[in-house]
Formats: sequence, structure tokens, C-alpha cells
Amino acid sequence: MTRVLGRIWLRLLLGGVAVYAVVTVAALRTENPKLLPSVLFLGAFIAPVVFVAWIAERLPGSEIPVTALATCFLVGGLLGTAMASVLEYRVFRDLGRVPMGFVGLIEETVKLIVPLVFYVRGRPRGTAAGVLLGVASGMGFAAFETMGYGLVELRDAAFGLGPTEELLLSRSAAAPFGHGAWTGLVCGMLWRERERTGRTVPGPRVALAFAVAVVLHAQYDDWAENAVLVSLVGLASLALLLVLSRDVRRRTRPATPARPEPAPRPRPSRTPP
Repeated sequence: MTRVLGRIWLRLLLGGVAVYAVVTVAALRTENPKLLPSVLFLGAFIAPVVFVAWIAERLPGSEIPVTALATCFLVGGLLGTAMASVLEYRVFRDLGRVPMGFVGLIEETVKLIVPLVFYVRGRPRGTAAGVLLGVASGMGFAAFETMGYGLVELRDAAFGLGPTEELLLSRSAAAPFGHGAWTGLVCGMLWRERERTGRTVPGPRVALAFAVAVVLHAQYDDWAENAVLVSLVGLASLALLLVLSRDVRRRTRPATPARPEPAPRPRPSRTPP
């Protein structure tokens, strides 16, 4: 039991849910609008932060500073949502609508901006670092996007918390299967190929991983009204990320030192009678 409670992601989850419940009950009972930003913030950020911590514990030996993860999460999330909003607005202005393929292409591209800064600098290295930085950027994007959707829902529901909490819960539960898994998959493959080939320029495997992320993203958005297909796409995304993570753990696992061979026993000397 002590080992389970010692896991950082579980403590973050339990503590975050407890604080969220207290703030939500206080907001409902007092009807104090000053508590609504706290409800939106906690409801949007608990699941993304917990998922990043969970992935970090699955990938030992990545040696990524917390500041790098925080930068990808906060700066990557803010910059990504802002740039996606501008680009999608321009597509909507030119075409009259935003096709789901464009949404997937735009959002999967902008989420890579901050991780690519670390990639070009060459630090940190290793496939595990790529997976973690990608997951952090993707989950930061998901957190800020969910908070924005929650604000719109709160306004449309005349500041009623019921529909807003349903939206926060559904999007938070889906985030690890979507944004985090897609960006983590692309960045993990990007770092892995540099480690394998020694070249900084992305190769065809990275392009394939990016194409898979864009297609999964587009299908996920296009099937928003079909819970079964959405679940299958989300599970496929997370499964791809976990397969890559398992391969990373095999590569980073320290080799077991070989046992030294026992020294030969000295033969007893025969003394002449």
C-alpha cells in the first residue's frame, strides 16, 4: 500500500480530485462567481497533469528537467492553442468552413513547435525524452483547449455548473487518448530516429508517424457523435504510444552484469612417499 501511494501520479490524482470536489461544492452552495475560474482550471488541468506524471514514471532514465516538461506543457499549450485558433480562423474565412483534415493537420503541427526547439538544441536526448516532451506539449494543448470549451459552455448554460462539469469530465477523460498520445507518438519517433540514424533531418518513419497522428485526429473529430468509433480511435492512439514506450523501456533498461566464472579449484599437490 505504501508503494502505491508513493506514486506521484496517483497522489496528484487523489489530491486534485479532492480539491476539485471542495471547490465545486463551495461554488454550488454559495453561488459565488469568483469560484468559477477555479472550477474551470482544476477541471481542465487535473487529468493532463496526471497523465504526464504517469508517462514519466513509465519511462525511467529520461533525465528530463521539470522545467523542460513545464515549458512544453504551459508554453506549448498556450502557443499551440493560440496559433491553431488563428490558422483555423483563416481557413474558415477562406473556405467558409474548416474540414476535419485541416483541423488535424493544423493542431498536430502547432503542438510540435516547442518540442522542436528542444530537438534542434539537441537536449535532452533519447527516445524517452521525445515521448515525454511530446506528451507534455499535447496535454498542455488539451488542458487549455478544454478550459476554453468549458468557458463557452458555462456562458451558454447561463453559468450553470451541471453541463460545464459534464463537458470538463468528458474532455478530460478523452485527452490522454487523443492529444497526448498523438504528439507523444510523433515526438518519440522523431527522437528515436535521430538516435538510430544520427541524422537531425526527419526521415520517412517520422513522416509516417505524423501522418498517422493527423489521420487519427481528423477521424476522432469527425466521429464526435459516434461513441464507439471515437473510443476505438482513442484506444488505438494510446496503444501506439504505449508500444513505443515499452520499446523505450527495453532499450533503456540497464544490462544485467554477467556473473563471474568461479575460479578453478587448486589441485592438491602430490608429495612423493
